Amino acid sequence: MNIKNNQKGFIVQGVIALVALVLIGGGAYYAGTKKDDAKKVPLVEDVSTVDWKTYTNSKDGYTFDYPTKLSLNASTDGVNLTHSIPFENTDGGCDMVGNAKVSKTLGDFNVLISVAPGQIKPPYADGAFSRGSLKGDWAYRGAEGCGQTVYYFPIGGNRTLIVTKQELQVLSPIVAPDVRNKVLAVPGVISYEESKVILDRILSSFKFTSPTNKVESKESVSETRRIEVISPKGGETYKTNQKIVISWNDYFGPDADTFTVALVDKKLSKIISSSFVRSSGIDGISSIEWTIPADLNGKYKIEVYPPGARELVARSNEFTITN
Repeated sequence: MNIKNNQKGFIVQGVIALVALVLIGGGAYYAGTKKDDAKKVPLVEDVSTVDWKTYTNSKDGYTFDYPTKLSLNASTDGVNLTHSIPFENTDGGCDMVGNAKVSKTLGDFNVLISVAPGQIKPPYADGAFSRGSLKGDWAYRGAEGCGQTVYYFPIGGNRTLIVTKQELQVLSPIVAPDVRNKVLAVPGVISYEESKVILDRILSSFKFTSPTNKVESKESVSETRRIEVISPKGGETYKTNQKIVISWNDYFGPDADTFTVALVDKKLSKIISSSFVRSSGIDGISSIEWTIPADLNGKYKIEVYPPGARELVARSNEFTITN
């Protein structure tokens, strides 16, 4: 009886040991699988291209695909792709002066695509960049998560494709997580990471055809779209006799040394027009300090022209001057 009992004991212990091995092995497999699955989880959800459509610009000779949730607006400045969400903010966290009005909406995606004559290079480049058939340089201009990321791609016909992506502090990785999470909680928001994925796919889809407009010689070509007013941005309210800074980028700029800066009213009639010597500025930005005259009151815009330009080069958004 003792021998039989011992044999039964050995059998029971063997079964228990076998079950334990199975459980340990299964647990290890499960843990390993979960670990592998965790590695496969992307930082950004895959951006579907099902709801995308193709935009064709016959004038400049190119096409690209873009998601239908973006708004597309074509103008003389180029093609603007935008998206916004309901979120109260002051300039997306980029109000460095402290005079921006509270907005009920936040633009979480803003990209401008334009074509300029000549082989244009930034004054400095943060690195090379390529997507699809596009190869060129990129440069970031700004600070504290605010500013612009600009891409320069040389294309056929002695031209340059310039892609400017606006950056917002409230969506950037440098902002406090609790602040950023409030924005990310809004349904339909395009995160900082998703915006990069969307832009990558747009750039990868670029195809070029024969443009309907001719590229003129350097002597006759207009400087249109080669300059952009940075300040005032639009929406500001200034007082008469107040000193303000008018700034514009001229890293695309012509070889000229002076620019004409004009103040225009709602009817685009020039109120003040003055010439200023071009300065190298910082990061390709030129600026002048200007005192608002005492007799102004209403809505105005700033225009910038290089010498000899007959067509509008750059115009700011509307701002207010009060007595």
